[in-house]
Amino acid sequence: MLRDFLLPGIVIGIGAGLSPGPLLMIVLSGTLKHGVRSGLIMTLAPLFTDIPFAIVSILLAHEIGSIKPAIGILSILGAAFLVLLAYQNITIRKKDLYQGTKNSASFTKAVVTNIFNPYLYIFWFSVAIPIFARGNLAGSIVFAVALNIACVISMMLLVLLVGLIRMRFVSYLHWGIRILGVLLLAVAITFAHQGILLLK
Repeated sequence: MLRDFLLPGIVIGIGAGLSPGPLLMIVLSGTLKHGVRSGLIMTLAPLFTDIPFAIVSILLAHEIGSIKPAIGILSILGAAFLVLLAYQNITIRKKDLYQGTKNSASFTKAVVTNIFNPYLYIFWFSVAIPIFARGNLAGSIVFAVALNIACVISMMLLVLLVGLIRMRFVSYLHWGIRILGVLLLAVAITFAHQGILLLK
């Protein structure tokens, strides 16, 4: 349970929370313009947008879980998506963390932004389903909960860091995100390996 569901959920959740994207930019802009409280509220958006996708993914995994080639293909697609996230993290620049700071921000805007974020759909239907198909309902719930909590907490810590030292944080933060990208790449390799084994 720990190795198959909890740890992947935590690593992928942190990676998703800190990956440069629309939601993170909205959260950063809200923090920089309206303060820490605004940023912290917006980090809760995934808890509202991801639950329906998690439920649908668990149901789909139950239906196709016995079809190994299908899970193998999804595992490889999931690996490709994680490689994309890893690439975005590894190649992040300081100025990337300044983008979007002129936009208005609100919790509603964060929720709408995440709903229309294509990564949300790609993740739950390519990365999550192969993991859900590995085991029982309890393991799937552990993964989904760990992922969402890790995602939200990672963004909250970033918001607190931004609020603490404001714009100077980018001098160091991008290196931490790059290291996280390497960890995501390692997870992607395991996904690809499992997918290839299932296709044999």
